[in-house]
Amino acid sequence: MERVVKNKVIVFGRDNYNTLGLARQLGNENLDLVFLMPGEIHHCATESKYCRNIIHVKDHNEAIAYLLNNNLEEVFKPIIVAGADLEAEALDQNRDELVKHYIVPGTMEQGLLTKVDDKNIMVRMADEIGFNVPKSWRITAESVLPDDIVFPCFIKPAKFPADHKKEFKMKKCDTKQQLADILRRVRKDSVFILQEYIPLDVDLWVNGCRTWDKKITIAGTGYKYRFVQDMAFGQITKGVSELLDMNHVKSMMEKLDFYGVFSFEYGRYNGKAYFFETNLRNDGSSYSFYKSGANLPLLWVYSSAGLDCSMVPASVRNEVWYMDDLYDYLSIRKGLVTKDQWLKDKDKATVFKFYDKEDLGPWQYVYRRRHLIRAKKLLLDKYRPQLVGLLDRFHK
Repeated sequence: MERVVKNKVIVFGRDNYNTLGLARQLGNENLDLVFLMPGEIHHCATESKYCRNIIHVKDHNEAIAYLLNNNLEEVFKPIIVAGADLEAEALDQNRDELVKHYIVPGTMEQGLLTKVDDKNIMVRMADEIGFNVPKSWRITAESVLPDDIVFPCFIKPAKFPADHKKEFKMKKCDTKQQLADILRRVRKDSVFILQEYIPLDVDLWVNGCRTWDKKITIAGTGYKYRFVQDMAFGQITKGVSELLDMNHVKSMMEKLDFYGVFSFEYGRYNGKAYFFETNLRNDGSSYSFYKSGANLPLLWVYSSAGLDCSMVPASVRNEVWYMDDLYDYLSIRKGLVTKDQWLKDKDKATVFKFYDKEDLGPWQYVYRRRHLIRAKKLLLDKYRPQLVGLLDRFHK
């Protein structure tokens, strides 16, 4: 069958769940699909039957070098899809050279995406636009704690470090002493955002795509009811929650002049939605939207190829329940849900993080190692700041 998309499509992502989702969304679309994969092979995406043509490189620097030295004579510019933050930032930092030979997602100004990925800058911009943002402070290990900090609060890394792991994803501090204890254990060069604690009813988010005609397409709304590793258990629904103002989303996308797939994350409390962050790249949850009927990465590819985007399904057609089939089981151990309720939730779910009856390789691989992977997760949850500190000192 003749290909509709004449351009080569390069999925730039590590061997992780984000890349697995992209493989499943694009792998059946008769594309000239290539996976540019930096870092270690973890046998998640690489076990997928859709992940065939793999170019494995040592790190993101080698990946950019590969791009700058290959595909330079293509008749149709190859289209790049960024797997996650590190890939989006690597593209952003080399944008001016890459756009000579590739169609690259991101902001049109080199360096702007990397700058805005700092959550302190991101929430300040969101506040200026009119999003409802929790009270926030920029903080480091050596900061003098502001007098107006509201307790309890959350502390989380301001951005994903390029050269080392984050100490933790997020921690709640009930007192000033707890916050001080955490800051004593983190690296001096780490930057965090501190935000007032909002006792959430539920996390919610939207996945979207801004195409080259400047149109913003929102696939639907996701709800996270349990959180263990990214989204552990939740629902994908049609349309946009009445609590979310898409004019704010449009304003931020226009202000950044961003093109590509994205997501906006919020928390709901007492009838209000509080902005948490935007992801200026493929969201790991895009696969759950795909199983609901929307293929946003394919919409980006069609737009980049100059094709009729109306041919691409881009809105949720079937509302589904989603479960992380590897990590959500830990919700029982953490006391978030009873085993009986968890079993009922599992029966309700029709979309899973790894399991797909049409693509069993990734699930079979993680299932064989599930006990080791879960134990590692529990260990890192408890001791990650100390372990990262030790690794950082050893690296130096």
